[in-house]
Amino acid sequence: MKKILITIVFLMLLAFPVFSQSGFQMLEVDGIKVTIDEIRFMQGYADSKTMGSISVNKTVNLTGSLADVFNEATTLYLEFGVSELTFDTINIQLSGGVGIKGHTYLADSNTQVYTTSAGIKKILNSGSTWTAPSDYGYLQNDYIYYPGDGGERQETTFLRQETTFASDAALDMALLVDTYQVAYYWDGQDSTRHGFVDSWHQENTSYFPTGTPVIGITYLPLYLSVNQTLESETYVVAESASYLDPAAGDFYDVKYTMNMTLIFSDGGAFFIGRTANWDGLYATFRLPQFVMSAVSSGTDYDLTLSNYEDGMGWTDNSTVSGFTRQSVDGIDTFQFVDKYNVTHSLYAKRVK
Repeated sequence: MKKILITIVFLMLLAFPVFSQSGFQMLEVDGIKVTIDEIRFMQGYADSKTMGSISVNKTVNLTGSLADVFNEATTLYLEFGVSELTFDTINIQLSGGVGIKGHTYLADSNTQVYTTSAGIKKILNSGSTWTAPSDYGYLQNDYIYYPGDGGERQETTFLRQETTFASDAALDMALLVDTYQVAYYWDGQDSTRHGFVDSWHQENTSYFPTGTPVIGITYLPLYLSVNQTLESETYVVAESASYLDPAAGDFYDVKYTMNMTLIFSDGGAFFIGRTANWDGLYATFRLPQFVMSAVSSGTDYDLTLSNYEDGMGWTDNSTVSGFTRQSVDGIDTFQFVDKYNVTHSLYAKRVK
């Protein structure tokens, strides 16, 4: 096999405090531990072909320093018969479940909820100011997203075009981790069931059973690039600016909003984007999961978005026009045309 020496550069985004309704709400995250088994460079997504891989086999805190994930010189192995690295998809293989260190405040009961190595704990009549107790620590789940995943998952970076590197090329890898609103608390009651504790429960009623409180992960948006540095902007999107007003509460209601993260290279070129919606029960719009392209027109951007469905490929093609990049806390309006050709006037607030 041929070898390429890789120098690894890591970027990361820390979690921001986000709160929601008592019973189901997002956590302020101080740590997320996962085991990264391998990074695979692939052609295609369905019926994909692995072109090369990097063996990692390390447990890392995605909200901490990632400098020690790889050695200074890491070996990329090309598959048998592959003479150069050509890929359009990068997969990060995860296993062993996930460890979560986080907390949230339940305003209606004046209670702090937090993680320990022994489980979920509460501080009654605590007040809203968080002071970490001595047993504050990592709660280990033997699954990553839901009990049926067996603790093994992969996160994928889709590139907009196929990329080729010669077998002797020097490659600098950049990893960016966006941990905004990726962890949640659910109190175990059917009356507060929504988000992932509802969708997975409908698939299999043994997942997140009634009466068992849960702290879990929604998804882990990991982005990998080669020979470029990544920067990100995360927006909360809603049909009304009132849902983006912190004065209406200390949270952005997941039943009325979606998140959209746009990734750019350090030169300002668009790299890729992702959206996330934990519930959206009362929203009439639904942004597809992947932002495939962003074309600038003056100060505005036109975006194209798609979903990926096994057996169907890229679906639900939609467009955004008049989107303006904002500084943090900036709000702007744009037009979203969904897969049914229905136009929605939406608001976007940059939160990080």
